[in-house]
Amino acid sequence: MSLTENQFAAAGKAQLETLTALAQQGFANIERLAELNLSTARSALEDGTANTKTLLAAKTPQEFLNLQTQLAQPLFGKAIAYAQSAYQIATQNQQATSQLFEGQAAEFSKTFADSLTKVAGSFAPSGKKAG
Repeated sequence: MSLTENQFAAAGKAQLETLTALAQQGFANIERLAELNLSTARSALEDGTANTKTLLAAKTPQEFLNLQTQLAQPLFGKAIAYAQSAYQIATQNQQATSQLFEGQAAEFSKTFADSLTKVAGSFAPSGKKAG
């Protein structure tokens, strides 16, 4: 294999490794989101059932309205917690993806610079090294 073939093979291997890492990261984040969504759905069902039972036990319309207001407070907190968790997963995914691509870009730049140095060396006068 020539130097170009070796570089091509190395680049292909690096791309495959990057794609594999991205796929694994993607699946891990999908799992995290699925767990968050299932947990949230389970909690919402349990809370909804308990809240409905509580509301049905109200004896007067005023008691019903008071209970409704009281029961809504924790739901807002849970909605905010869910949004924060989903945002955290998305942010971590973005950071990990950026790191992968930054690493690839750095490796590409190094390989490109090395190739240019070798090409420049091939044009140097006989007995002298370029660079």
